[in-house]
Amino acid sequence: MAYIYDSNNERFTRVPTPSGFGTAVAINDTGHVIGLGEAEGPARPYLYDGHASRDLSGSLGWAFGINNADTVVGYGVDGRPVMLQGGSVTPLSSQPGQAYAINDHGQIAGSLTDRPFLYSDGRLQVLDTGGQPGQARDVNERGWVVGTLGDGSADTPFLYRDGVLRDLNTLLTPRADAAWNLLEGNAINDRGWIVGAGSLNGSDRRAFVAIPVPEPSAAVLMLAGLGLVGAAARGRRRACNMARGCRIS
Repeated sequence: MAYIYDSNNERFTRVPTPSGFGTAVAINDTGHVIGLGEAEGPARPYLYDGHASRDLSGSLGWAFGINNADTVVGYGVDGRPVMLQGGSVTPLSSQPGQAYAINDHGQIAGSLTDRPFLYSDGRLQVLDTGGQPGQARDVNERGWVVGTLGDGSADTPFLYRDGVLRDLNTLLTPRADAAWNLLEGNAINDRGWIVGAGSLNGSDRRAFVAIPVPEPSAAVLMLAGLGLVGAAARGRRRACNMARGCRIS
């Protein structure tokens, strides 16, 4: 079953999917939800507007992201990355691929046959990865994109900002770099905080939160490095397993 959780009143609200079953994939600031309904057949994407759910399977094959204008992105019934707005479907490319996230400026992050892209101002730009395959998974309101490069055997998370694509591992503070090997970038917020997965001291995959730190000589906040919450936790007297959601104060 699909649900919305409201942390203000600690309340769960069931989402009435078209089939009665399914999952919730993403939510916007107005509480509108996209997801996938399943009932003895292929999953069908839907949009829940706070009152009822609308079946989107005639327009979309899959839904991944939604912004505050209720523009939905995913891939179409023909396998191409698309956006759905006001009942109108706009293909982003003639090639197969997926659109994973959209911000309120209409910028979209996704991939074309394992090549990450940023769609902005009606133009799709394939990011220069030096020939590596990869996917762009999220974009914030500044147009910063995060994703993962690799083929599954040696993956690397990246940040694309101001026309430059950087390996997140090269942005780590020295202390974090000594402990972590980052493998996957999944989401970024408007403050530049990034979440993903990595290996801590050679362990299995752990969740991380990477937080930009200010450059001492700059008057404004700049991305000089990424301080990892997980790395800071190691300095505490009381051990904390970040994969279990321990809060660090």
